[in-house]
Amino acid sequence: MHFILKYFTFCLQLKNIWLLLISFWSLFPGFTQAVTPENLGQMYSVQGHFEKAIHHWQAALDLDNGKPSKNIEIMLQLSQAYQALGLSQQALATLSQAELLIEQLPKPLEPKNLFKLAKLFLTKSDISLATRKDIQARFYADKSLNLLPSDAPALIRATVLNNLGNVLTVEAYYANAVKTYANAVELAQLAGNVLLSGRILINMAYAYSKKGQWNTALQIL
Repeated sequence: MHFILKYFTFCLQLKNIWLLLISFWSLFPGFTQAVTPENLGQMYSVQGHFEKAIHHWQAALDLDNGKPSKNIEIMLQLSQAYQALGLSQQALATLSQAELLIEQLPKPLEPKNLFKLAKLFLTKSDISLATRKDIQARFYADKSLNLLPSDAPALIRATVLNNLGNVLTVEAYYANAVKTYANAVELAQLAGNVLLSGRILINMAYAYSKKGQWNTALQIL
C-alpha cells in the first residue's frame, strides 16, 4: 500500500509539472518554436477541450495565411473539433472552404492532395450520418473510398471502412456491414489503435444485434 501511495504521488507530481510547462508555454509562446497555435490546438483536442482547440486552430489559420496546403490540414482538424461539439453547419462550412483550397492547388490530383480529399469526404460522411442525411452519407463515403490511395496508412483505411460500415448499417445491409467492420478492426489493430478498435467492435456488435444474432453481439461486446 505504501508503494502504491508513493507511485500515485509521483504521477501527480509529473502531472503538475506538465501543467506548469503548458501554462508557461501559453504565456510565452516565443520561448520555443515547438509551441505553436497548431500544436496547442492538437493538444487541446486530444484533451477534449474542443472550444480551446478551435480558438488555437483559427489563430493558426491567421498565422499561415497564404499557405494553402498547411491551411487545408488545419481546416480538416478544425472541422472535426466543430463536429465534436455538434456544430455541424460550421464543420461543413469549414470543409467546403478546404475543398475549394484543394481544387486551387497547382496539382490537385497529386496523391497527397487526393488523400486530403479522402479525409475531407470521410468527415462529410460522418456529419451526414449524425444529421440523418443517409443518402449524402453514402455519397461521401463512396467518394472517400474511391479517392483513398492504395498505400494509405492502416489507421486512415480503418477509419474509412468504419464509416462505410456505419453507412451500410443505416442502409440495413447488416451482413456487408459486419464484413466491412471486420476488415476495419484488423486494420485498426495493425495500426495499434485500441480506441478505434473498440469503437469498431461496438459498431459491429450493433450490426449483429440488428440481424438478431444477440449471442454474437454480446460476445463481441
